[in-house]
Amino acid sequence: MKKLKVVIILLVLLILIGGLVSLIVSVNKTKVNQTQENQQVKQEKVEEKKVESKIVTNSAMYFTVESCVDRYVDCIQNMDKKSVYKLLDLAYIKDNNITQDNILEYTGTILKGCDFDVQKILLIKGDGEDLQQYYVYGLIRQNDGQKINRQKAYLTVNVDLQNMTFSIVPNVAYKEVFDE
Repeated sequence: MKKLKVVIILLVLLILIGGLVSLIVSVNKTKVNQTQENQQVKQEKVEEKKVESKIVTNSAMYFTVESCVDRYVDCIQNMDKKSVYKLLDLAYIKDNNITQDNILEYTGTILKGCDFDVQKILLIKGDGEDLQQYYVYGLIRQNDGQKINRQKAYLTVNVDLQNMTFSIVPNVAYKEVFDE
């Protein structure tokens, strides 16, 4: 009778140990799968940054995008936080928790008397569609009387042709897109 109890206890212990081992193995497999999925997502995000683009040659669209940038720059130079806020892309505002109080931390300032010279505009998304996205590369020029200071600037301009609206995402670092 005692031997039977010992055998039963040993069998129960073996079953418990086997269950724990299989549980540990399945948890490790899950972690490995999650790690592989995370690496795949990161790879997809890196591939998204490698953007197909083309230089804007349509003069009407070039000047439309340039005027959007000019309006944005004017609002910043006038420190019109409310107008700048309205011009920013909603996703950019939400992702960065931007308010009218902290908006200049995200847009920077462009001093009065400075010019934003658009150097290149690339169409990224939406050729022939109502929603189009453009990357803009420009130089902020400041003439202080003795020398001209230039600072590179990058923006994304989203244009909705159907509703005749646009939005801006400032300081987008896509230098590799512009082959500098």
